[in-house]
Amino acid sequence: MNCIYCNKPEQSGADKCTCGFPTTGTTQDKKAFLATKAILLRNEVDQSERHLQSARYTIFGVAGLAFINAVILFAGPADNIWAAIPLIIGLIFVGMGVFFHKNPVAICTVALILGFFVFSISLASLIVLLILGVGLYFAVEARKAGRKQAALKKLADSL
Repeated sequence: MNCIYCNKPEQSGADKCTCGFPTTGTTQDKKAFLATKAILLRNEVDQSERHLQSARYTIFGVAGLAFINAVILFAGPADNIWAAIPLIIGLIFVGMGVFFHKNPVAICTVALILGFFVFSISLASLIVLLILGVGLYFAVEARKAGRKQAALKKLADSL
């Protein structure tokens, strides 16, 4: 028979599975184990959400820098057609920031790729790309933790 939490084969005669789930415990023991795991997952989700918010703010910051660049180019003696490029890039980043919560993994990926090709290599651009990369990692982790939470709730409801 398999453990209902980790789905690994149970060891005969063991009170707990290798994951720590009380296989021979009471329903209350099992629910306490699942509640502890749910709290740990909630902490993981909260941490991921903080990093995602940082990535979203970075996307808006990049949009702001692009708009400042467009204003400088419009005010300068150069041809105004070149000012349209940072303006369009800024609008793209604003759109990504607005729709960030719809699909943070895809938006962080697009922001990383666009940021990599648009920005020249400098310390500031590397920091921006690092923050977006960390945001991408935590977007994936938040998605995994959300799936684990749903499975954990379903398991707790079945007990």
